[in-house]
Amino acid sequence: MFWNRSRKAPSPSYPDRPPVDPSAPPEPADGELLFRLYHEIGMRAPELAREAVVGDRMLFGRHTGWVVMLLDVHDGAPDHRDIGWTLKARKGGSTVVDCVTGFGSDPAGMAAQLWIRTSGACFLELATGSKGRFAETLHREGCAPGVPGWQTVSSNIVYYGEHPEEFEALSDTLRDAEILGRADVTGLLDPAGPSGIKVFVNRTPDRLTAEVSVNGTRDDDASELLTACPWPAVTGSATARFSAVAVRPL
Repeated sequence: MFWNRSRKAPSPSYPDRPPVDPSAPPEPADGELLFRLYHEIGMRAPELAREAVVGDRMLFGRHTGWVVMLLDVHDGAPDHRDIGWTLKARKGGSTVVDCVTGFGSDPAGMAAQLWIRTSGACFLELATGSKGRFAETLHREGCAPGVPGWQTVSSNIVYYGEHPEEFEALSDTLRDAEILGRADVTGLLDPAGPSGIKVFVNRTPDRLTAEVSVNGTRDDDASELLTACPWPAVTGSATARFSAVAVRPL
């Protein structure tokens, strides 16, 4: 299995274990993934990890109010996890949700890595002041187009599979598709923002799965537009995906 690699802080400085909320300690089934998410955040943004507290199915920032939370476990697919985040914990506030899949010999570690490189990268970017450390703000010169009419932040494309030349070609096609600028997803966006967008493509020799989802809901028109792209043939399984956040109208 091959991955594109994101940069990590060379000398992270944050507690090895975050404080645990005594009123709501994490359940054992959730604790491992929460602590993996904590360390993935800490390796990249130790300033966030230093203020983190772990509680019932969530990490939260004591001083700035961000929350990373574990949501649904999918029926029949326990390694599929919905992970949500918000920058300000408040009743009725927007939560950006993404589904990641843990696989291999370390499912929790793999799920945490997938999240931090996609939806989590957008979280880090916005939580640390949108300085371009972790994700790209689109609509700027030289960038791919974002969601028309919206400030858009996007992660890099994460790609993996059985044969490097095949999943790299899949990633190139996904990048060239510029799907955020071509698809009309505005009907599913939260007017108050932010809204999470997941773009996922998996190719096997006899099957193609291409999906665009907004706030956890599949956008059929955008998914059909993505499906129609000229995807390369493969001999094994290849996956490419990225996450974006429509932050607010321009």
